[in-house]
Amino acid sequence: MDGGTRSFEALSEPLAAVRERSADGGLAVAALQEMAGARSFAPLVLLPALLAVTPLSGIPTVPSILGTLIMLVSAQAVLGRRSLWLPRRLSSASVDRGRVETALGYVEPVARCIDRVVRRRLISATEGIGLRLAAMVCFVTAATMPPLEILVFAATSAGSVTAIFGLAVTLHDRLLMLVVGFLLALLSVAGYMLLV
Repeated sequence: MDGGTRSFEALSEPLAAVRERSADGGLAVAALQEMAGARSFAPLVLLPALLAVTPLSGIPTVPSILGTLIMLVSAQAVLGRRSLWLPRRLSSASVDRGRVETALGYVEPVARCIDRVVRRRLISATEGIGLRLAAMVCFVTAATMPPLEILVFAATSAGSVTAIFGLAVTLHDRLLMLVVGFLLALLSVAGYMLLV
């Protein structure tokens, strides 16, 4: 890893960084980007996706902002960009401290359980082509978040899928990525069979 990336060993690490950053009065997208590193795409998919599975997803415009951020980051990962670009307006979007604290209250206990199970396994598939495939899934899933915003908390399901892929790539757990990819493929086939 070079200086432009940051490696996380457990899900609780980026959450602790979010808590520390939000202590100053809120959390801006630019702060998430700074925490993750200029060339770290996975944490910038994971952190917004985690926020999407909390009650924050019920606040108007939040799912759209999170979905747009995930799509922008994922698209750049698919294209193989070496550094991440975000529009200034999106970078300045923020959530106040109280809402961040509430969201972390929901996510941190789950993170402690996840940290016991998820770990570095079969690392090569979370880099290169594996990273691009995961980014494609995240892009497509995040694209459903803005339209799902009209149904309160409906964007949470899209956030869950995106969070799992973001988690697998951030923590370099190929096994998790393969299992979730297989389950998504089964669900897609089942959905197609029901429609035909």
